[in-house]
Amino acid sequence: MQRIQLAILALLAACANRPDPDCADPGACDDTQAETDDTLPTDSDADEVADTDGDSDAPQALATCAELGIDTVSLDAATPDDQGRYTVYGRFGEGTGSLSPSCAPGDAVESVVTFTVPSAGAWHFTTDVPGTGTDTTLSLRTACDDLAELACDSRGSGFHGATLVTQAQAGDELVLVVDGAADARGWQLLATPVVGEAAAGDACDDTTPCASGLTCAGEIDPVCIAFDAPTVSSHTAAWANRWDVRHTIEGTDADMDITRLYVVRALTEDGFVWGDDVGEDPIDVPFSALTQQDGAFTAVFDMEVQWFHTFLSPVSRVVLGIEDARGQRVVLPPMDTPEAPEQTQAAAGEACDLTGYPVTCATGSTCQDVGGQATCADPVA
Repeated sequence: MQRIQLAILALLAACANRPDPDCADPGACDDTQAETDDTLPTDSDADEVADTDGDSDAPQALATCAELGIDTVSLDAATPDDQGRYTVYGRFGEGTGSLSPSCAPGDAVESVVTFTVPSAGAWHFTTDVPGTGTDTTLSLRTACDDLAELACDSRGSGFHGATLVTQAQAGDELVLVVDGAADARGWQLLATPVVGEAAAGDACDDTTPCASGLTCAGEIDPVCIAFDAPTVSSHTAAWANRWDVRHTIEGTDADMDITRLYVVRALTEDGFVWGDDVGEDPIDVPFSALTQQDGAFTAVFDMEVQWFHTFLSPVSRVVLGIEDARGQRVVLPPMDTPEAPEQTQAAAGEACDLTGYPVTCATGSTCQDVGGQATCADPVA
């Protein structure tokens, strides 16, 4: 098609340049010809005509929830509390299961929440609240379409919940996809306006963070303080024996005044939840070992898997916290109980574990320190 159009253009141009034998005034004929040339299609005009036959390069509009046939729950339809917070509840398994958050798509059928921002500024969205009963992923979008995702968090620093903070203008339409680990579990989503930064000595929390250089500290009525807070670089968990899981926490603290280790939250294998998100105060636990030197610290805690009661199932996940002498705290991310190693038996002369786990000695020998090596040997008479 384009070749035919270009050939027609060339023929018209050739005809236009041919002298008109009937024209008595060649100059006038030239002016008329010039006006005629301006009305002729150009090569670019021909290209534009040709492009209408093909596919357009213009971006396609992102699909809305209605176009995708997805039911939504309105967060801003709820009545805000005296702090301007909005909350909505739901249950996994009642959605469509057609969306996939980028950070960690869950096994549950997700729920979709819409939110029309009532006031400009930073907004804090979280599912790390008591009404959430399973691990969650939170995806923030401008539309239902997976391509419209702005941010994503999977469980974050919370126990079950995920948290996102975004800047928005009044009237912005936001979509929040709440995904989870299991159907038939409830979730709660809380939206809170961030009101600004707190100065030294001022009250602080998740929605009123401390100004740069300050730390929010204190179990009750926390305030911003200027001392150097402890920082954690690693937290590992491994079985110490058949009863205890050893938690090893390493980090830095310029003042070297770590004084407290405590349990913030805990979850058992059968779903029993204990902790601050169900109204329980943190419980102090003893250090199994604590070393502080040259601005660094290593804290060790051997936690019984039957930490609650013998009639409850073993602990499957725990959140620990540390605190220094000035009340500055660090709450660690959730730590899962590692899978218990398979217990084995070693013959006489073979290596073993002095704790009797996971390698014990066969009948007739005991695990002893033989030349600095734990070895199965005949019992000492």
